[in-house]
Amino acid sequence: MKKEYVRCVAVLTCICLVVAVLLAVTNSFTSPVIAANKEAAVQASLQEVIPGGSFEPVDLPEGSPETVTAFYRETSGKGYVAVLSTVSQYSNGDMGITAAIDSAGAVSAIAITSYFESKDFGRTTYPQNYYGVTKDTVGGVDAFAGATYSSTAFRNALADALAVYETVKGGD
Repeated sequence: MKKEYVRCVAVLTCICLVVAVLLAVTNSFTSPVIAANKEAAVQASLQEVIPGGSFEPVDLPEGSPETVTAFYRETSGKGYVAVLSTVSQYSNGDMGITAAIDSAGAVSAIAITSYFESKDFGRTTYPQNYYGVTKDTVGGVDAFAGATYSSTAFRNALADALAVYETVKGGD
């Protein structure tokens, strides 16, 4: 009985080791492809909010909110772009947002790059309510009735982006 128990444990251990090695090999092949696809999606969202722009990454200031995942400067002076990720209380995944901020510090364009809620909060029209808002006026945009958590998370993420813009722009 003891020999059979040891044999079963040894077989299961070998199976686990083989599966772990196969997963590691698979990861080594797929992780660069996944990273490249993510970067291509970010670049596409940058072009969506500032068409024809050329972008350079900006180091995020220390203490930046975690909703701001990346920040870019448009090299010809059209403004900045914040890449945002936020989650609302009842979310099935992150809400991805790319927001352009013009040289006056106002939101000029928004692209929602991912949204996993079952309830739509007007993602095709609601973001337009933020066009022209600044860090001082972003709080004045009403939440979307029926999707208060999602629209509040959206507003808070844009407020974070505008705060980072102020910090970055102050360093120019």
